[in-house]
Amino acid sequence: MSDATSGGGRFPQPPARVGPAAPVARPSCKASPARLPSPGFPLSSWAFALRIWVAMMVALYAAFWLQLESASSAAVTVGILALQTRGHVYQKAGYRVLATIVGLPHHS
Repeated sequence: MSDATSGGGRFPQPPARVGPAAPVARPSCKASPARLPSPGFPLSSWAFALRIWVAMMVALYAAFWLQLESASSAAVTVGILALQTRGHVYQKAGYRVLATIVGLPHHS
């Protein structure tokens, strides 16, 4: 009989322990102020999501206050135009202003 079948079963038996097991390093449970434990996402992503949610609620409130026909489109627009960094927002705003200026003479 070979070592693979010496236990009487179909699967090989693990080798017998010879000495004490090696110590296992455990990660520190202390949370640093810059990175609090969160379920799968960094803190900056949670802050971005909160900012977008607040902006969507303000847009929705303004749309209801103005009694627009499709008030939900204001919140959807905020969600579509949301970008992760503020620099991209300023860049997109600049392009929109430039496109508006270029498009005005063609409109007349």
